[in-house]
Amino acid sequence: MTRVRTWLRNPWGKPRFLILFTALYLVWSPYHYSRQAYGLSMMYAYRSGCTLEEMGKRMILWVCLLPFFWTLLHPDGGMALALPRSFHAALPMRVAVMQTLTVLSLAGPLALFLWLRSRPGQSLPLISLVVIVSNAIWWTLFNYYGAFVWATVFHGLQYLAIVSIFHVKDQARRAPNAQGWFFHTATFYVTCLILGWLLFFRWPQAYWLLGFPIVQSGLLVTAIINIHHFIVDAFIWKLRRDPSYRNMVDAPIEAMATHG
Repeated sequence: MTRVRTWLRNPWGKPRFLILFTALYLVWSPYHYSRQAYGLSMMYAYRSGCTLEEMGKRMILWVCLLPFFWTLLHPDGGMALALPRSFHAALPMRVAVMQTLTVLSLAGPLALFLWLRSRPGQSLPLISLVVIVSNAIWWTLFNYYGAFVWATVFHGLQYLAIVSIFHVKDQARRAPNAQGWFFHTATFYVTCLILGWLLFFRWPQAYWLLGFPIVQSGLLVTAIINIHHFIVDAFIWKLRRDPSYRNMVDAPIEAMATHG
């Protein structure tokens, strides 16, 4: 982690496209995780039978995006890497805004949660609050680069749980289906572990054997995989009318169409 931080803070001598690509990854990641917190909080709300009004959904979205706005102003973030001179020139104002966003990111979800509970049929389940606050804590209170690790791990675990539900239910519908849910779940996770080992360990080492520095190789592979994931994920969350949504939210398709 220290070598990665040193490489990011000293961009001189590196190709401009590499700097901008890394900056894109550093900006897009917290945005993606903030939008993911919103999507998951809405999914859990649907599962709990909560029917949010449009204003409530919009307020939850903006609260989820507060940590992303905070990362845009961080000195180790993507904006600082892409626009170093103009970014550091506004230091006093940037620090003040970051402090304000820190308070709003941590207190905003709880305030909104309590406000929604006072409205009939609008109360969010507690797990939705936990998802939103967790994302805010990682970015505003943890080490900035450590937040990428924690957010990625938590994000990945949630996705593994969601995708495994789809996988097991899809396999169970197949005829003939001689295997039980445990077999399908186990084979799914073993496959994920093997793919993860190949992508995050062997792929960077392949670049290293070709003469590329190992730190840059690992960072670029991580950025490529995650940016690809961000694009695919954006399409997945837009499949509001897909019948597979019943697997996760167990709600009528009409309710899914209201998901913002």
